[in-house]
Amino acid sequence: RVSKEVYRIVLDSLKKSDYKSRVRYCLASQVYRKKSNGNLYIILFDNPQLIQHLYLNKKFFLTLWHLSVRGQRESLIKMDIPPIFNTIENCYNQIGIYFTTPFGEKIFSYLKHNPYISVHRVNNEVKINEYGYMLERQYDIVLFLDLLESKRVFNMKTKKEYICLFWKNILSENNINYLQDVFLQIVPQLVKKQVKVIFVKPVNLRLNTYINEAVEESNVRDNGTKFLSIKERCRFNSKLIGDEKLGVAVVNTKTDMSKGYFRRFHVGDSYNFTNGFRVVNNVKDTASNNIYFFGSCISCSAWTRDQDTLCNQVAKKISNHYNVHSRTNNIENMNLIMRECSFKKNDIVVLFFDSSYKHYNLNNVYFFDLNKSLQSVPDLGKHMLDGMWEHLDKEAYKVLSKHIVDFLYEKNLISQKIIDENIAESDSFSLAHFGKRPMSVQMYEDNNFKKWLYKISILRKEGINGAIVMNCNPMTLGHMYLIEQAKTKVDNLYIFIVEEDSSEIPFLDRIDIVKNNLKNMENVFVLPSGKYVLSAVTLQGYFTKKDFHGMSIDASEDLELFLTIAQFMNITYRFVGSEPRDKFTRLYNEAMKEKLPQYGVEVIEIDRLQINYNYVSASDVRQYIAEKDWNAIQKIVPAYTYYYLMSFYQ
Repeated sequence: RVSKEVYRIVLDSLKKSDYKSRVRYCLASQVYRKKSNGNLYIILFDNPQLIQHLYLNKKFFLTLWHLSVRGQRESLIKMDIPPIFNTIENCYNQIGIYFTTPFGEKIFSYLKHNPYISVHRVNNEVKINEYGYMLERQYDIVLFLDLLESKRVFNMKTKKEYICLFWKNILSENNINYLQDVFLQIVPQLVKKQVKVIFVKPVNLRLNTYINEAVEESNVRDNGTKFLSIKERCRFNSKLIGDEKLGVAVVNTKTDMSKGYFRRFHVGDSYNFTNGFRVVNNVKDTASNNIYFFGSCISCSAWTRDQDTLCNQVAKKISNHYNVHSRTNNIENMNLIMRECSFKKNDIVVLFFDSSYKHYNLNNVYFFDLNKSLQSVPDLGKHMLDGMWEHLDKEAYKVLSKHIVDFLYEKNLISQKIIDENIAESDSFSLAHFGKRPMSVQMYEDNNFKKWLYKISILRKEGINGAIVMNCNPMTLGHMYLIEQAKTKVDNLYIFIVEEDSSEIPFLDRIDIVKNNLKNMENVFVLPSGKYVLSAVTLQGYFTKKDFHGMSIDASEDLELFLTIAQFMNITYRFVGSEPRDKFTRLYNEAMKEKLPQYGVEVIEIDRLQINYNYVSASDVRQYIAEKDWNAIQKIVPAYTYYYLMSFYQ
């Protein structure tokens, strides 16, 4: 759906193009097309802000690449407010914005309502010279929410370059000048706080004959596989490494760029991501510090099972006083990921860069030579996938992990003295500012979610509000005890009953039982959870947790949705019961304790009720039902629950 003027300009551009095959490829994969009478009709995503800024009488302002918005980014501009702005407001304090459109006005208004940041419109102070754009004030980041050409941005007085994001870049690649942020702001702050930083020098194929020949060998063997669809690539690579199940897992992995950086989501037997990043299973309770891997996909280890990734193999070899974390899927915008992490003194940060890496003069950092490590891998070409040195198999990662661990000990980055110091040091810090804001409801595409929120908003109350999420299959005296304890700490308490019908007792009966048991309690409101709080969609594995044997869960989607709900319903406390038996629920509680307080929601864990030194549990009730032990049931459930169970089962 485009105007005749735009259509004519695009068609003329195609006719004059010297690279028609490339244009056809972009159009085939990134915009819709249909052929009629031998002509190619192009249908662009119809966005008023784009059309408004096409300079039809003078020139075609955007390139075909910019208008050929990728499928996953089309959804980005369908939202009222793209989620990348939530990431930015949680990472930077001083934000400058240039805009002339209603869209820019909307983003400006949204950011201005954040009490933790300072936001300024920079239209009147922008000057243009031969170097780029010049600004008067100092900002942490500058957003150009207009279709201005991407240029470098400097401070007029200090000549310091700003970190900036152009809206055109959001449409095409979401690419902030992240290296500027990493080298000039993030790394100096980490070093100042005594975090050890290691730069992994990238591979230089022109100077390294052995690795270059391995790449060529892989290219010849793969015969252009990297240009095929992801499904075809996975089928080929899984046969190559002899692991077809892994190939299926890679195909079924979901990806997302909406927050400004690349995230992956998958839960399975041996291929797992938590909060969008690869799981490291070797978690140590004794660990007082962390080792973070950031950067290119070599440290994500996409073509290996969990136990064989680079990070997992490093974790196996490292001291019990360090936990290893993978924080990489792609190198772009790694600065945003780094700003969202928490660090401590003597933590270790390992930064992988691709061939675009440039050497900066930085003090108190270490350099690891990846070239030497890869050179020590026998028959490297056989262990390389897609003709890319960043894509390796588990055998290559074994060699690389050994070199990294040897490097850590050789440089005395890990020693008994440091370990003793780490145990005494407990304070952590983040590069993001205090007071993160959850994603706004305006940042979600799902209209049903919005309708559900507005439906329950009639119960939104002023004052101190808390929430409990319960399955109640069935409701026990343990549930009643948790509610009674939580009620004493807040003015209003919301009880979300899990709506997913995957339990023995149907949802409508479960919520009816809860309402009847609580009918005499004031300021306690019982609500259905919808598909948005603790459902099979938001937290995979919750309803099959009896088969759970893993070391971690991915609760990121569930908790992000809950934070949006909490913001909307003015909820500042979430109450949970302690979990001595169920490992899955215990990990879920731990994930809540880690994430929710960062956004102003305090998690309070209340010790589970015991009767005769036995924990009260709904699973025990279900067992007693199977055994028809009604006397045991009556001792651990409220009156209405007992009445219902007697009626239902007898």
